[in-house]
Amino acid sequence: MIRMREKLIGAAATVLSLVTMGVVLVLALRILFTAVSVNGHSGVVQWVTHASDRLAWGFKNIFTPKNHKAAVLANYGSAALVYLVAGQVLVKVLRRM
Repeated sequence: MIRMREKLIGAAATVLSLVTMGVVLVLALRILFTAVSVNGHSGVVQWVTHASDRLAWGFKNIFTPKNHKAAVLANYGSAALVYLVAGQVLVKVLRRM
């Protein structure tokens, strides 16, 4: 019974870690796409833009520099950092259970 519990907790921690990395990747792609001024009409770029806007909901307007690229880097970068740290903390908590 204990072995099954350990497996389930390990699987949950792995899933949480993968989801966290996926979220961070989407936010990082948004920063990259903005920095290199990619074609905004591309389906992939539109999907990343929409997804990152939803993921960075509370962080989108924390910093308001005049330069749009700097604003995206600061706001979406801070969101990515918070997701990364929170995800890793939760994974460590799960693994210690």
